[in-house]
Amino acid sequence: MLAVLINLCFLVTCLYANYDLEQYFPMGQQDSWVYSLTERVTSQEAVKEGTMITVGFVVSGEETESMSGPARMFFKYSDGEQNEYSISKDSEGLKATKFAEEGDQNLVFDPPVLLLPAKINEGETVEYSGVVTYADSNGEKKKAKIKREFSLDGVEDVETKAGTFKECSRLSVKEVFDDEKGEMKTNLYTIWLSSEVGKVKEVIKTSLSRLTDGELKEFSSEETTMELEKATVNGKSFGL
Repeated sequence: MLAVLINLCFLVTCLYANYDLEQYFPMGQQDSWVYSLTERVTSQEAVKEGTMITVGFVVSGEETESMSGPARMFFKYSDGEQNEYSISKDSEGLKATKFAEEGDQNLVFDPPVLLLPAKINEGETVEYSGVVTYADSNGEKKKAKIKREFSLDGVEDVETKAGTFKECSRLSVKEVFDDEKGEMKTNLYTIWLSSEVGKVKEVIKTSLSRLTDGELKEFSSEETTMELEKATVNGKSFGL
């Protein structure tokens, strides 16, 4: 659908990495981020490429900036689409109970899915497992198991459209959806978080597999890249 148009340069440093959600993704109410987003989709039929779009999100809700209770995180795309997460923070990290897409396509997580852990050190892993309920193309409710595994890879400097961000924490996330009926979706995330700014870059590699003749075979894959263009966090602007 969309082509990866921008290669980001980054410099690996030798610092021992540790990560704290409150420092690396504070997410106060009315904080906002805007990213360029590109995708490349490969199926058995063809490779689909397209132009770059932008995606932005803003945190909103009735709670205080600490987000101790439920709040909303809105995603708005330049093509007019809008989605939202119902989110909260607790001692384990940033979580979502529901993801709502336009057209009433909702994902409900039980227990709430862990989006980012509260703390993690280099060499450690944090795991989440649960069940997601969703509706298929016919409106029938379905369930799938979801597993997420987080690890902290290290510290890097990252150059983006919004500028160069020093000593970013780089996290890897493996996410697996399994409907236990012969189809599996695997997302491999690489996320760069900058202190007091939040996410400055993300790369997602997705593969879709189907059980064929007793063997799980990949039938489609895609790669999505998000790069920060501008942000307003705690009253401070970046890339504006």
